Amino acid sequence: MPRTSTLRVFPTWRDRWALLKEMPKLLTLADAALQRRMAGNQEMPRWKPSDDAQTLALGIRALRAWAEDEPPADVAVRPEVARRIHAAVHLALRASAWPRWLLLERAFLDGSATGDLLLPR
Repeated sequence: MPRTSTLRVFPTWRDRWALLKEMPKLLTLADAALQRRMAGNQEMPRWKPSDDAQTLALGIRALRAWAEDEPPADVAVRPEVARRIHAAVHLALRASAWPRWLLLERAFLDGSATGDLLLPR
């Protein structure tokens, strides 16, 4: 269920940061972006491997080979091989990345709320 309460980014440091020139405008923009994001998808995707699990396995093997410096020898076929690999694995990658993104967002919100998030100068 999406959260609809008004969240504000960096509540711990907000009063001090608001004294800096241009910062109130940036904080307002960040709050608006957070509100839009919180109204979006907050649920973990439910994904089941397709009936053709062999295609997914072949795609994963091809990714590993390419990552280990074993791309297709014929440079001319690489774009087509990359498209086929993408077609085989993209649903699985999206399903596994989304939960991690949601956890990262939650960690950011927690860190910004508690003051535990350090930003570079």
